[in-house]
Amino acid sequence: MLLKIANVLTAESLADLRAQLDLLTRKDGTETAGRTAKQVKRNLQADLSSRSGVKVRDTLSDAIKGHPLIRSAARPARYTKLLVS
Repeated sequence: MLLKIANVLTAESLADLRAQLDLLTRKDGTETAGRTAKQVKRNLQADLSSRSGVKVRDTLSDAIKGHPLIRSAARPARYTKLLVS
């Protein structure tokens, strides 16, 4: 099931997060692709392994996990690794 979720972040939080994302290094998206996808994947992804990247990842993850729609409709047992392209 795919859910379109609105208002995960406030306007202020989103502006702050975008500013933080602008400072992150980007790396080749094929690093996270499977064998078949590596042949066609052409994107850059934010490197979330730095201290700033961890902060971005945690902010997004907490916002998603804490959203009322996710808490009531999805309630996943686990989440996949967060990627930002």
